[in-house]
Amino acid sequence: MMEPLLTGPAALDYLRKAFANHYGSDSDACNSRPLTMQWLSSVKSSEDQEWEEHRNSLFALNLSPPLELGEAFWSKQMKA
Repeated sequence: MMEPLLTGPAALDYLRKAFANHYGSDSDACNSRPLTMQWLSSVKSSEDQEWEEHRNSLFALNLSPPLELGEAFWSKQMKA
């Protein structure tokens, strides 16, 4: 099995810089990735309904949503 060359914060920093070099700054996302922004805007209104359906299907399978703490974090991020 291959071992990663970079791990931890160094790997995240490398990926962040590589992404910015390829796609442009995240502060300019509206201009550099207009189709992505258009798609995100189109699905934003159904986000709560989709998440509720996802949770209901997990409960129907007798599973609980993973990482409740992470769920709270991402919910706040997406609503901002």
